[in-house]
Amino acid sequence: MRDGSFTPVSMIYTLNPGDQPRAWLDVLASAETAHDEKMEALEEIMILAKDKSRARVLVEEGILDSIMWTLGRYFEKLYGPEDSSQVWANPEITQEEQRMAKLSANCCLQLGKAYCAAMHTDGDLMLMSLYERGTVPEERQLAQ
Repeated sequence: MRDGSFTPVSMIYTLNPGDQPRAWLDVLASAETAHDEKMEALEEIMILAKDKSRARVLVEEGILDSIMWTLGRYFEKLYGPEDSSQVWANPEITQEEQRMAKLSANCCLQLGKAYCAAMHTDGDLMLMSLYERGTVPEERQLAQ
């Protein structure tokens, strides 16, 4: 979780579309945001993650840290803490927590798919340029 200032949720929609992914990431990663704001941020990130270039930016900016933290807290609460001396103040899992965990997991999958698509596209483009120049790596050449 991050401390510090971030763009308010109501202002993010007015930002340049290129700046919105980072702003949503800041909302999600901030320790000062409300649950509803985090949910809205995750929903927007799910939409943004469908674009492979935006997904790549989000992953490289560290969004998986926030998502995995959310999932980690959910599973820790679900299966109990490793240290039996720790006790949750509110041990029951609420509907909001379940929804947040499910959305986090779906977001993680969407980001992974889009990120892999972006990486494979870049790799394929590089390989195609090697074919055009006639400098294909030996391991990629077929036996004649």
